[in-house]
Amino acid sequence: MATQTRLFYKALSRSYLSGVRLNTACGLSTLNVHTKRTLSTKELIKDVESEESFVNDIKAPDFPVIVDFHADWCGPCKLLAPKLLEAVREDARFRLLKVNIDNFPETTKKYKIMSVPTVYAFYKGEPLKYFIGFQNTPGLKKFLEEVAELAASKK
Repeated sequence: MATQTRLFYKALSRSYLSGVRLNTACGLSTLNVHTKRTLSTKELIKDVESEESFVNDIKAPDFPVIVDFHADWCGPCKLLAPKLLEAVREDARFRLLKVNIDNFPETTKKYKIMSVPTVYAFYKGEPLKYFIGFQNTPGLKKFLEEVAELAASKK
């Protein structure tokens, strides 16, 4: 049973990663209805490259930034990632940053990440809201709506 589970997660990981590469390579984009501008997948989703880039990325002036703290070895992270990706693509008011906790221990420590997946929402560098663990699609949409309302109240 454990072997089957491991194989399932490996297959899920491969299909998710190749899907992201394929979408980026094909130039799929999302129309941001708020700015009337088409956003590419690269503009919506970004892997954090360094501790410094993380700080700069969460200080985005015009939109909330959703940060997915995950790990390669985490099964629930692999299940959440495609759902979170789809939710952000559907609602282009947000940007998604992906932080691998194994690669960024200082950032992980700063935000007290004890479990993965943990998803934070930032607006202008300040954390607005977060959740820990897997969320289904309706739960993610509710989370994003609450974040949008909180961000709108801070403008």
